[in-house]
Amino acid sequence: MTEPMDMQSQDVRGFRPGTIAAGVILLAAGAAMYLDTTGAVDIHLGRLFPSLVLITIGTAMLDRGPMSCGSRASATGANDSGRRRRRGSATGGIWLIGVGAWMLVSQNHILGLTYHNAWPLLVVLGGVILVTRGLK
Repeated sequence: MTEPMDMQSQDVRGFRPGTIAAGVILLAAGAAMYLDTTGAVDIHLGRLFPSLVLITIGTAMLDRGPMSCGSRASATGANDSGRRRRRGSATGGIWLIGVGAWMLVSQNHILGLTYHNAWPLLVVLGGVILVTRGLK
């Protein structure tokens, strides 16, 4: 009777929305490159590629759980839990997605935003990330 429950838990672990989103972004980038090479659409890939790479890496990072590193067993055999550092947390992925979106908007002058007048949005993004880290 435990076998069906194990299969259900494997199905839940098999669904990774960040990886799926990263794959969709790569598919869209590939389709844009194809349409640009055929001449069907004039797309400036140099403006899209760096920001899409950051967004893709950020979405892939959202799937990974926080890893603790630097926790070594002490002389008594207990873990030194006071010195744990979190790496690969979701806020790192959110930061990369935010910077990628900011680059995409600034490079393509969406809503009249440029690097000159859109840089305060990075400060706002940093503040949002710090607040979310403080709430955890």
